[in-house]
Amino acid sequence: MTHKLACAALALATLGLTSLLADAPVAPEPVKNDPVRIGLVDSLFTDVHPKLVQFATRPFVSIMRKLTGMEGELLAGGNPYDIGKKLNDKQMDLAVFHGVEFGWAQQKYPELRPLMIAISYHRNHRAHLVVNAKSEAKCFKDFRGKDLCVPLKTKDHCRLFLERSCLECGQCDPKAFFTKIVPGKNSESSLDDLVMDRIPAVLTDTIALETYQRLKPGAHARLKVLKESEVFPPGVIAYRQGAMDDARLRRFREGMMRANQDEESKEVMGLWKLTSFEPVPDDFAQAVADIIKAYPPPADVCEKVSQR
Repeated sequence: MTHKLACAALALATLGLTSLLADAPVAPEPVKNDPVRIGLVDSLFTDVHPKLVQFATRPFVSIMRKLTGMEGELLAGGNPYDIGKKLNDKQMDLAVFHGVEFGWAQQKYPELRPLMIAISYHRNHRAHLVVNAKSEAKCFKDFRGKDLCVPLKTKDHCRLFLERSCLECGQCDPKAFFTKIVPGKNSESSLDDLVMDRIPAVLTDTIALETYQRLKPGAHARLKVLKESEVFPPGVIAYRQGAMDDARLRRFREGMMRANQDEESKEVMGLWKLTSFEPVPDDFAQAVADIIKAYPPPADVCEKVSQR
């Protein structure tokens, strides 16, 4: 009897294990094609040491292999036009841009297309010029000749907003508009200094401001947004139409969109301040068209200023 019970228990355990394995997510079969070459614009790594960039890219390649079964090679370095040209010339298979930079590159290389968007907590973002609630400043031009704090690793769209705001005041270079641009240690300590009236203003982004409100609601109540930017579209992973076969594109897209369902992948994305990859929304093309109209390439902007 004991032997029969043991056999029955073993049979049930085996069936249970088989059921669990059947329900578990299956890793994609490895693909033997050449590695997917992915270009990364320089602005993704503002204020980040090159060695740290190399450190951050390695685990990303690892989760790409895990989620898609494809090998990857991340190629960091270059402005949007450098990366756009390499993508257009098939020297790269995919490229990661900020939304506005993708718009600039696509103007020059019309065959570039968005494959998916990269989300950092929100689909869209703004830049903010924040002051102490007691500040008597009424508009951006009131800060001419004063100091501005720009925390380290401030997002690139914030810097574009700063340049455009200075341009509206007749000055192309923010360093000439302000007496001094102070590099804050991080957004939280910079906003702390603003609350304590140690600095006149801080340039920051939506996520940093929301995080500060959540961590320090009392201090946040002593601040106010003097000016905010238009909505910037999210980052995008792009490809050149016809350069990469549809099956590989689909495999990459579907695999990476599962990243937020895997704990290891979520940890790696956290290093990049990413929360998910999502399908390209229907209004993305219009959002990009709107933002590059408001924020044309910096070189074009400065050229117009010099011709005045």
